[in-house]
Amino acid sequence: MYNHPFWYEGAVTDLGGIRPSVLSTRVRMARNISGLAFPGRMSLEQYLFLRASVLRVLSNHQFIECSNGRGLPICPDDFLVTADSIHESVAVFGIPESGQVVVIGDEDHFRISTVALGLDLQDTVASTFELERTLATEFPFAFDKNRFGFLTASMANAGLAMRVSVWMHLPGLMLTG
Repeated sequence: MYNHPFWYEGAVTDLGGIRPSVLSTRVRMARNISGLAFPGRMSLEQYLFLRASVLRVLSNHQFIECSNGRGLPICPDDFLVTADSIHESVAVFGIPESGQVVVIGDEDHFRISTVALGLDLQDTVASTFELERTLATEFPFAFDKNRFGFLTASMANAGLAMRVSVWMHLPGLMLTG
């Protein structure tokens, strides 16, 4: 049996006006701090300083260093971190009830994500940008205004460095049109 991500709990039994074919919306941004080595090249001291700085900023906004809501560590099935990033140099901060998460030390300094039930692009994008602005007040993001946009560890993510995705149940889409 497939284990659903923690933020998916209740979506099947209590749709509450959500179209059955659209299960969730996710917005993810990658951001790096200007002048700081990418996570793969950071020293342990730099990582620990970054982690403490992020905790200081986000704890003022009710974020906690979190698990997946079941008391278990965040895992790749939760769609928040990549499988190869589960190691000691990744920290996850979030408000599990809201679907807002910041992962530090993965491929980029920050992986900012918001997940919402159903098709909710406008609010999910707005929440993600709000969280990005919160981090931007304390951390100058690496940005090339002439050519590349936001600088990321992967050129595929450069530019806006934002992905928007919708998780759909295709048989439900066929049934509901």
